[in-house]
Amino acid sequence: MKKQDCRAWWLYDVLSRLRTRQGGNIRQAYAHAFQLPSDDLQSVSKALIEVRDLLEILESDLKQIDGINHQFFLRPFPKARDILSLENLGEGWGHAGRFPEESLAEFRFVADELSKHKPEVRIPEEDIRAFSAEIASLFEKVTASGLPKSLKSTILDLLTVARNAIDSYRIRGSRAMREAVSLAVGEMLRHQEEIKANSGEPALQQFLKLISKIDSLATKVEPYAKAIETALPYLLNMSGSA
Repeated sequence: MKKQDCRAWWLYDVLSRLRTRQGGNIRQAYAHAFQLPSDDLQSVSKALIEVRDLLEILESDLKQIDGINHQFFLRPFPKARDILSLENLGEGWGHAGRFPEESLAEFRFVADELSKHKPEVRIPEEDIRAFSAEIASLFEKVTASGLPKSLKSTILDLLTVARNAIDSYRIRGSRAMREAVSLAVGEMLRHQEEIKANSGEPALQQFLKLISKIDSLATKVEPYAKAIETALPYLLNMSGSA
């Protein structure tokens, strides 16, 4: 498996960039590490929150690996949490803020161990961009559609959730996509009478197909037992999208 296909190696690269960052303030250092525009405070803050979630996921994954020295592999995590903080984003970035060289070396062992025991199937970057473009296009179609106000508002909210799930995939993996699909199916079942009444609306059919595609993609990345495996086909058949 390529290093870039493992989120632990991605996080190692982030911490490496923090280690070598020179000058500027803390927000600019994080933007540099996440390869984001330095003036985009919202994106930087969102990435920090998601990376802190990723630390929890990686820590949990390590604890599930038998036969390793858990105390050693978990050692760099507290320092990583200290470094990846939402506090004082406007303050200067000094030597005290950098990830220590010893902790970075320890996290390299973490990434290597996780890549061997927790292999990941990664979605190509071009597929991520294609999904984002499809969601943006569908957002406009739903807005301009003749769907009832309540159903239209729900679908637009769900498209926003789906877009955020796709955008955060690089950090959170398939978890956010699974959550988006489960939420969408629950909401569509709640609106099933409106779906039946508007089954011929192209924007509705495209939305349900999009949710099905995201579900298939999430399953490919990380197979899981789907509680919605009968509900989604039911909705697709109801709307004439199958």
